[in-house]
Amino acid sequence: MAKKKVKFGKVDVLPLTEADPKDVKVRISIMIEGDLLDAYKKAAKLTSHGEYQTLMKEKLRDGLRLGTVKQFSDEDLEFLKIRLRPSFIEIVDREIEDRIQPKALKRA
Repeated sequence: MAKKKVKFGKVDVLPLTEADPKDVKVRISIMIEGDLLDAYKKAAKLTSHGEYQTLMKEKLRDGLRLGTVKQFSDEDLEFLKIRLRPSFIEIVDREIEDRIQPKALKRA
């Protein structure tokens, strides 16, 4: 996959360029609490890209699109499958043991 050419600039150059605003990076400063930053860094380690700033940008975009469904890339789906499948199987196995097996044993 070819990388997009990203332009860096000040906010005032955004409307003047012919570039898509999504492809223009603008440096901003933000003050956030340390515990929030630590939480993003920890959460980012669980993502396929591992970058907390990327995760923050994703969450900002998600906040603007409330009610829309996120489309996962094939890479994200593969990562989720590898990361979540063992946990999911464990939960389902526990439910089977706790709920279904006792009922089946009572009937037998």
